[in-house]
Amino acid sequence: MFNPQSVQGRVSQTASNYFNKLQNRLKVYNEVARDNVKRSQDRYKKQYDTKASEPNVMLGQRVWLHSSRVPVGKSAKVQPNWTGQYYICDIGPNHAYLLRDYVSHKQQPNLVHANRLKSFKRHLSPPEPILTKLGENDSRLKGCSHRDPGVKNKNGPGLGGQIGVKFVS
Repeated sequence: MFNPQSVQGRVSQTASNYFNKLQNRLKVYNEVARDNVKRSQDRYKKQYDTKASEPNVMLGQRVWLHSSRVPVGKSAKVQPNWTGQYYICDIGPNHAYLLRDYVSHKQQPNLVHANRLKSFKRHLSPPEPILTKLGENDSRLKGCSHRDPGVKNKNGPGLGGQIGVKFVS
């Protein structure tokens, strides 16, 4: 801040008073701004804390890792979002975890934040398609009302002839 005493002989009395008043006003403005920032931070923290939750992962748990990396020449649209099967081998600061590969036990080089982890749940594999020959008088077609040559059954468009796809679960 400007110190009016440093230029004592060169500044008139009215200018010196003006600088003192200006300095006092700036201190008040600074305090008001600091209080406003503090209140805003408290309000934002309170709003964030209403929806925030602790990560639900623990030491030794199997997890998926979110990966946004796309290989060169590949489309991001068809790349899997979640990789691996990893397990948590160490807990770091601020909800960061050290992971190891579940199969090779190779350690990940960096800590991973809990936002990039998803609990591993064993899913049943998707139904495998079994190609079957469908005849025009096949008993599996009795419930089908649509007899368009391109559509042979309820599973969707036919494969251009007498072949249809049946999913076995």
